Amino acid sequence: MVRSNRVAGLVAALAFAASGCNSTAPGGPPAPTDGKILVLNSLSKTISQFNVSENELVAFGNTFTLPANYDGVSFDVLGNLFVSTISAVGGSQVVWGNVETGDLATTGFPGANGALADPGKATLVIDVQSQAGALVPARAENAIYVAFPGQPTAALISSDAGEFVERVLPFGDVLFAVDANLDDVGETWAPLGDARMKIFRVSDGAEVDDFELTGVKNASEAFFSFEEIFTLAGGTFTPAFKPAGDGNLLVVNAPGRGVVKTLALGGNGLALEPGRNGLAYIVRTNAGEFDSTDILTLNLSSSEFVRGPTNAIQPKNSDGSDLKNCRVASSLVDGRILCATFEAGTQGRLVLMDANGNFLDDAPVGAGAVDIFIRP
Repeated sequence: MVRSNRVAGLVAALAFAASGCNSTAPGGPPAPTDGKILVLNSLSKTISQFNVSENELVAFGNTFTLPANYDGVSFDVLGNLFVSTISAVGGSQVVWGNVETGDLATTGFPGANGALADPGKATLVIDVQSQAGALVPARAENAIYVAFPGQPTAALISSDAGEFVERVLPFGDVLFAVDANLDDVGETWAPLGDARMKIFRVSDGAEVDDFELTGVKNASEAFFSFEEIFTLAGGTFTPAFKPAGDGNLLVVNAPGRGVVKTLALGGNGLALEPGRNGLAYIVRTNAGEFDSTDILTLNLSSSEFVRGPTNAIQPKNSDGSDLKNCRVASSLVDGRILCATFEAGTQGRLVLMDANGNFLDDAPVGAGAVDIFIRP
């Protein structure tokens, strides 16, 4: 394992925003001067920006254009700066950008096969000098890297991180790696067993513990709230590639290094986001189809459903009909919900709703909306 002095300096002082995945890019965290709400559109390779005025969505600034080879499914934001990743299909890279200026920078992966590293979801971290880095799992290499804006290649932290690591989160002097445990070598992408959580020492990348997320498959997302890691296990699919309805939300206690609660979703889990009101928002399939979705909410303090599988929030259109293709949802401080719809061949929509899912307003976003970020 090759580790630079810069890596050692960063991992000695990792910091993470517990409310979700927030951080910076070069030069520390600037004050946000763009829209309050950012929507990532994977298929149109854009970021849309909005503010809320009364009960209206107002487009703010320019739509930010991502690289032509972009195919990411998540981003991490602080101020005007964000980080995302491009998969092996697009040529593996970490992408840094400023949504105010339009500036872009990329970081590659080392070695002759670096373009095949296949990065998962990047998690931003900040060192003691307020400089940003990002923890990036490399799914094809079963590795964890740290990337820095302005550096041409990422630096290796651990070379044996799991079969298909989707997210890496720092906690004190260790890293928690969420391993979906999928068969990417055989290219079946089927679960090789239950999902797992693996723990690595940040000082040298050595594995110090691991445990199964028993009975759950396809762990795809996670965030910290205080000492708990809220983890989405999306579930599996039928032979006809229909949602099998076996998704779960897990509550992992980081100091205790184990699962303390597993909550069945009654559908497949599509997205997990921390709202700005102390609740987590889980978008799930509700009728065995990807375009039929609703929203569950969980109290982050009690780890109990507020709106669970039997009384989920059904988002509505302006005419009262069910909103289709809600792909990711979060909330404002006052509990109003924002949901972005996923559309492949046309523009999606950002829909503003009250806390019960009743329509208030909508605005067009790009194609393939996959992630949403609401600034404090």
